[in-house]
Amino acid sequence: MYVNTYVLSVPEEKKDDYVRIANLFAEVARDFGAIEIFENWELDVLDGEHTD
Repeated sequence: MYVNTYVLSVPEEKKDDYVRIANLFAEVARDFGAIEIFENWELDVLDGEHTD
């Protein structure tokens, strides 16, 4: 198993641009064998003891 992770700071006003480019990259990554690709945004993570 191989896991590759990136953490990027994306300004809210650039989120649509980032998502567009990330989707293009996802297709290339799948062509090279990626099985799953996840995008997570700060708003998707619930506040909690270990996630703040």
